[in-house]
Amino acid sequence: TVNPYPIADIVPDVNAGCQGLSVNFNNNSTLGGTYAWSFAGATPTTSTAYSPPAITFNTAGNNMVFIVVTVAGCTTNDTTFINIAPLPTPAFTIAPNVGCSPVISSFTNTSGITAGDTYLWTFDNGTTSTLQNPPPQTYTTTGVDSTYTVELLIAAANGCSDSVSQTVIVHANPVALFTPNNDTVCANTPILFSNNSTGATSYSWNFGDASTSTLTTPSHTYPTPNNYNVQLIATSAFACVDT
Repeated sequence: TVNPYPIADIVPDVNAGCQGLSVNFNNNSTLGGTYAWSFAGATPTTSTAYSPPAITFNTAGNNMVFIVVTVAGCTTNDTTFINIAPLPTPAFTIAPNVGCSPVISSFTNTSGITAGDTYLWTFDNGTTSTLQNPPPQTYTTTGVDSTYTVELLIAAANGCSDSVSQTVIVHANPVALFTPNNDTVCANTPILFSNNSTGATSYSWNFGDASTSTLTTPSHTYPTPNNYNVQLIATSAFACVDT
């Protein structure tokens, strides 16, 4: 008995694209045999299914796809290629990326720069930029900490694009506020200072007569008649201050 060679015929639904391209293959080969697929630069790299699942190509270049079809001891093969273009490599630094409101952040583009690249910065504060290195941005918050997400999207001349993002954390400033129980007293009369500050964890009082305190709600006595300016510096857990 002389058996015929089987038919090996594979056709991708797309044969070119960017890194990460997902490709499905139509197998028109002879049924009833065994099938050994090999996918260069892809995940997965092999398959024995007649119709393999979608294959993801992550390696730039002309990647070979090879199938060996065996039916009744006879073997033949087919080859096709998937051309994968490289993605751009967006990267940037932020300085500073954390601080007390307001935070004025500068951005340095450390991407691999290729002629024809275009840039789109989204700063999450209502502004955008298409410059390679954009101007500084101001981030503010009131009452509660805020996190802003900064994204850089690069579109390459080959039609591929990729993005990367980082965050800017802005800590709210405390609010320093106090009230003396009396602002006009006789000498040697204790004055209680009620601390109405918010968002603070530590306090520094200056009573205007070279006396200080770090108590939350101190009391102070002035032995000498005079007009005194009292200052309270409130500091948060993140070293943000208000006076």
